[in-house]
Amino acid sequence: MIRLLAAATAPFNADPLSNAGAAAYGGTVPSTTLFSLINSIITAIFSVLGLIFLFLTLYAGYLWMTAMGDSKKVTRAKDMLSQAVIGLIIVVLSYGISFFVVDLIGTAGGFGGI
Repeated sequence: MIRLLAAATAPFNADPLSNAGAAAYGGTVPSTTLFSLINSIITAIFSVLGLIFLFLTLYAGYLWMTAMGDSKKVTRAKDMLSQAVIGLIIVVLSYGISFFVVDLIGTAGGFGGI
């Protein structure tokens, strides 16, 4: 009975994880800016593109290893591997450019960047 009464008079916490976050960050929960949110989305997209590169590389290696001397299959695997590497270079460069642009806009807008 005393436990029920104590539970009924305790303040209601709508988000039980907010206390854990506040304790982990020294009593304050960090605020998320628009630019850090955009950066998180861009990072997630480029992570997925990195996984696609990994699967293309593994598939090209599989094709090459199972070609059994067939020059057409080896050429197809080499072309796929070179196209995957070119795609990875484009993805890395576009990540750098997008990170730079978002940080520059955030700094110029007075928001402190990412």
